[in-house]
Amino acid sequence: MIATDHLPPYTKHISKQPTMPTASFAVQPLAWTNFDPHGCFWATDINHAYRVARIFAQEGEDQTIWKCPHSGQSMKWANVAGEAVA
Repeated sequence: MIATDHLPPYTKHISKQPTMPTASFAVQPLAWTNFDPHGCFWATDINHAYRVARIFAQEGEDQTIWKCPHSGQSMKWANVAGEAVA
């Protein structure tokens, strides 16, 4: 048993369990109108998706970031053109 008497009250009930993501993110060219789970670039999280999309867009082709819930349909989350995000 871990003693928590010395901790402030608001920290005593914080869960030590890691949070589980509820969705994944993928990047693919904007020209692809439909999501392709086999042709996209899977990102580790949303920040990674934005970084990858910016790199790909700077190479000359605008990108779409897709949010892919673990249950349900994938949805367009953002479009990236160079440094701009729409």
